[in-house]
Amino acid sequence: MYYADTANNWFNDTGLDENTTYFYRIAAYDEVPNHGIPSDEIASRNLTDNDTTPPPQVTGLNITVVPTGNALNLQWDDVGGDVSGYIIYRIYGNDTVAIDTTSNTYYNDTGLVDGFNYSYKISAFDEVPNYGENSTAVSSIPQDTVAPEKVLNVSITVIPKGNGLNLTWAENSAPDLAWYMIYRGTTPGFIPSNSSWIEDTTTNYYPDTELTDGTIYYYRIIAVDEVPNEGSPSDEASATPQDTVAPPQVTGLNATYYTPQTQVYLQWDYMYASVPDLSNFKIYRSTVSGFTPNGTTYYTDNTNNWFNDTGLDENTTYYYRITAVDEVPNEGIPSDEIASRNLTENDTTPPPQVTGLTVSVVPKGNELYLQWDDVGGDVSGYVIYRNTSGLPFYPIANTTNTYYNDTGLYDGTTYWYMISAYDEVPNYGENSTTVAGTPQDTVPPLQVTGLNATYYIPQTQVYIQWADLSGIVPDLAGYRIYRSTISGFTPNISTYYTDTGNNWFNDTGLDVAITYYYRIASYDEVPNEGIPSDEIASRAITNDTIGPVNFTIFYPTEKTEDKTPEVVCQFYISGVGINISSVEYAYSINGSLTPDNWQGVDGVYLDPNCTILAEDGDMGLLYIKVNSVPFNQYSLTDNTIRFQAKDLVNNIGTQETASIIPIEEENIIIIIIIIIIIIICGAVATSSILYYSYQRYYTDSRSSKSKKSKESSQRKWLKKSKFSSRSDPDLVKNQFGDETYTFIDETSEVNFINYQLMQLPLSEEEKNDIRNDFLGLSHKERVFLFGKLIKINMEKDDWAKIDELLEELAVYENENQWEKALQKLEDIINKVEYSGDQKLFNHLLNKLEEIRAKGNMSSE
Repeated sequence: MYYADTANNWFNDTGLDENTTYFYRIAAYDEVPNHGIPSDEIASRNLTDNDTTPPPQVTGLNITVVPTGNALNLQWDDVGGDVSGYIIYRIYGNDTVAIDTTSNTYYNDTGLVDGFNYSYKISAFDEVPNYGENSTAVSSIPQDTVAPEKVLNVSITVIPKGNGLNLTWAENSAPDLAWYMIYRGTTPGFIPSNSSWIEDTTTNYYPDTELTDGTIYYYRIIAVDEVPNEGSPSDEASATPQDTVAPPQVTGLNATYYTPQTQVYLQWDYMYASVPDLSNFKIYRSTVSGFTPNGTTYYTDNTNNWFNDTGLDENTTYYYRITAVDEVPNEGIPSDEIASRNLTENDTTPPPQVTGLTVSVVPKGNELYLQWDDVGGDVSGYVIYRNTSGLPFYPIANTTNTYYNDTGLYDGTTYWYMISAYDEVPNYGENSTTVAGTPQDTVPPLQVTGLNATYYIPQTQVYIQWADLSGIVPDLAGYRIYRSTISGFTPNISTYYTDTGNNWFNDTGLDVAITYYYRIASYDEVPNEGIPSDEIASRAITNDTIGPVNFTIFYPTEKTEDKTPEVVCQFYISGVGINISSVEYAYSINGSLTPDNWQGVDGVYLDPNCTILAEDGDMGLLYIKVNSVPFNQYSLTDNTIRFQAKDLVNNIGTQETASIIPIEEENIIIIIIIIIIIIICGAVATSSILYYSYQRYYTDSRSSKSKKSKESSQRKWLKKSKFSSRSDPDLVKNQFGDETYTFIDETSEVNFINYQLMQLPLSEEEKNDIRNDFLGLSHKERVFLFGKLIKINMEKDDWAKIDELLEELAVYENENQWEKALQKLEDIINKVEYSGDQKLFNHLLNKLEEIRAKGNMSSE
């Protein structure tokens, strides 16, 4: 039945008959109007007030084991009636502990330990709730009975050096897999057993070694879980180990000649220690030089690393080559050739003169390349001779090639060369004609890359850094820095700025109104200059026309020793770089939020993480120090500093305000909460706990007389409270700017330094005066009193008053303000958590959840 419309998400129905129960359902409608589905029904009174009958006892409880283990399934009969749910109890000795509730007649208890006995009882409850009698206890033991799946894709490869096989297989997907069991047989179709087991492994591969080459081996793999349950054996896989690696080449072959030349003694390097499967050596012999070992030239086998060949024809020259053979047998590469006699005994003919000598400059410098014609014949090599002007020739190297690279030279020095050939006797041929060359470095260093800049505020300096080339350019001499005030400039003499031997440069004394552009070029010792780097600017360039956003003061404190406030601001980066170039401040001594005395802060510096270019939306910290504000002339509690940030193109962003309050070391968390409230709170309501009165005095350093301060809207209100206050010089730490407060509270009395709290009775008229005047206070003045109340009650552990305060702070006019308030309260709670006060943290957190659940959106 239709009753009424409302635009709110609440409705207060009055004038009801107290003996009648009313039932309600709500439906939303749009402007058409289309009506939505009605809500569930709710009654105007608690229908369970007189229900004292519990549900029946639960019966039919049974437990089944979950095959995968670590869990039990519980099931029981439905008790019927007005049951709302069931409580599951687990029994530990003499204790029965509730572990969960459910509205179902079944429950899956997980996370159990296999092999342990677990006992359970179940009871039903209704909506009152009335709790029924527990069921009879039932016990069971969880057990994993599911084995891993069959191992798949077993593959075997031969280890090239022989006597081994590499096994691999697909990883098993069982979540509780523990290991694999490897079985090996020498006959196909074998059944895995203890006698065929060879190894367990937790990996999906296994190298099986010390096998016999040429024998076929058969394998099957089984996966095992932690129970252990064994899976089905894999399909059978087989392979035959085989050595396919031949011994290395025989080296060190030499001959001892005899006269008459009817025998020769051959010897070569010992190889048995380095080749474990070495079997013997094969000796090949021919009467033709340059022969290839084969079946025709095979001569004999030998197990020693020497051989004495006798009975030779003294008029015949024999040529030998040796190979190493392993047990397979794999035969290695033949040795170099050696002859049975000294072939040079009667050779007195030198090679021809070397011709065609040329000398070329190597572009990288310090080097010349020599080349000449091959003289042919029995030449064994060439001698290279060199001199410089005025010096005799001397040999510098031998080579068997017809070219030579002469390195380590001095660029710009002329070197003269000649070459002679020699044979194996050695007989030396006539020297070539002389040819000269002058080395010269014509290759510039690499281009400088990785150029980046670190910007400073104010922008009177820039720190530039680039990739270091010293490790990859051996003749690097330094870097040239070019600078211009025009973007896209070309490095030349007019834009040359300075040299440096480092891969960084700090340019200081810049004009903050000018953007400077830099390009860096490396140069070597010639000097050859490399391609200039890409251009970089002395500041982040942006076409941004919007001032800095999200510039938020979130941690203002004051250094008590010199009354110098330090403010940390949080900001976001936009454009292509850091979007804050300067910060200005203005101060107020009367709480005004519209100051006009803007001036630059005394110091600004960035968090190290924000001194590089960043993407849009990155967050950083900006540290601001203000030293010249004349706070010491007035009580700090009335001072307000307002900050505004400018970006790189002097766009002014939103303003933020910080009130500076003197703090003591032990009360840092309290002050953080107060300041955050000052920054973020909107409209605030009052309550009876805020009936306080105070008057302010200060002691002039030029007089011992205590004076009342000048009138203000706040003090006019305070004067209406008919209570006395005093100024006690013993409580004044500094001669200028400190205060003594008198707070009057209905219910408590707390005394501490700088504040005096005393209990005095208040008449109803006085209460109304104070309440009316409180509602007329400015936002800053009201929140200031809230902050003082937090400080007092936190010291007393007066949780109820903290709760009332938090509820007052959570009253806003619309949903956006409500969500913002909740977020800021969460911020306060987080800062309390960091303080280590776990008791207060837990209490505030619970209170926050209560406020969020209420959804209180009423206005003040």
